[in-house]
Amino acid sequence: MKSKGLIITVILWAIAGALIFIYNGNRQLDGKVQNVFIREKKEIKEEHLEKIVIYKMNNDPLSLVTEEVEINTAQPEEKEIREVLSKTLGEESKIKVLGMYMNGSDLYLDLSQEFLEMSKTPEEELYLIYSIVNSITSVKSIKRVKIIINGQEIDKGKYSVLSKFYERNTNL
Repeated sequence: MKSKGLIITVILWAIAGALIFIYNGNRQLDGKVQNVFIREKKEIKEEHLEKIVIYKMNNDPLSLVTEEVEINTAQPEEKEIREVLSKTLGEESKIKVLGMYMNGSDLYLDLSQEFLEMSKTPEEELYLIYSIVNSITSVKSIKRVKIIINGQEIDKGKYSVLSKFYERNTNL
């Protein structure tokens, strides 16, 4: 009786070994590694382009020029806002977005020190602020923007009050 159980156990182990050899057979034969193709599941998100109006500084710094651009609204909101800012300020802008966070419909926008150094007059700084605010508030969920510099809430920029929230103002 014990010998039959032993024979069955050996046969099962032999079958298991053969199956493992067959399964792994295409991974390594004769010491050569074979190509193994693995299909990766990738989540494909559709682009959803939407036209919005952005406000850019003009050659005359005391006016804003409107431009209709397409942005991808299928991406996370932070990327959408960064895309709007990039198109508003231009790729060559020295102003960097250090961070942002939302509180309801209010956006706290953390910009680099270069924001304070961009303007030569109070009017220029105000138009720079409104080019950013008017463009960002084109994103549906944002109503007001507060500008923070290097992670710090400050009372005043070079010329303008930064301790308050700015709302869209297209009457400049």
